Parts: sequence; structure tokens; C-alpha cells
Amino acid sequence: MNDEILKNQQEIVKVEQHQEKLSNEKRVLEEKLFQLQDVFQRGFQQLAESNLEALQRGYTSTQWLHKNNETKQHIFQRQLRQANEELNATYNKAIQKLEIEREELQAQRRNLLWD
Repeated sequence: MNDEILKNQQEIVKVEQHQEKLSNEKRVLEEKLFQLQDVFQRGFQQLAESNLEALQRGYTSTQWLHKNNETKQHIFQRQLRQANEELNATYNKAIQKLEIEREELQAQRRNLLWD
């Protein structure tokens, strides 16, 4: 019986470690997405400033470039938002599944202790 309890406890620890690993991976990926969004934001800001300077110098074709860049910026922002939502959904689902597994293992351990 003690062997079963020990084995059960080891399985619980394994599941908890897996949950922690997934949580850490999720945090790292969220940070990478945030950094990517920041890089895009700065790049588009620089483009907007360049386009504004060109417009002030009388280059009228720059208006089209400015609108085109704004459209691309919105598309990238939407794609990054979707990627972040998918990341959250995927990791949260996996973590929740592990939480259910951990709860089941804890219930088994309680039953072993009562036997």
C-alpha cells in the first residue's frame, strides 16, 4: 500500500511539474509576442514619420504609401492578437487538462489512505 501511495505521489509531482513547465513556456511565448508587437509598432512609427516628412516636402505619392502602411499595421496587429489568443487557448486547455488529472490523482491518493 505504501508503494501505491508513493507511486501516486510521484505521479502528482510529475503532473505539477508539467503544469509549471507549460506555464513557463506560455509566459516566454507571450513575452516574445509582446516584443514582436513592439518591434512592429516602432517600425511602423518610423515609416509614418518618414512618410510625413515626405508629404511635407510635397511628395504626394507618399499618401498612398502611408495608407498602405496603416493597413499593413492593422493586419499585423490583428494577426498578433489572434496568435496571442490561440496561444492562451492552447496552453490554458493543456494546463486545465493537467489540473483535472492532478485532481483525479489526489482523489486516488485519498482513497488509498482510507484503504
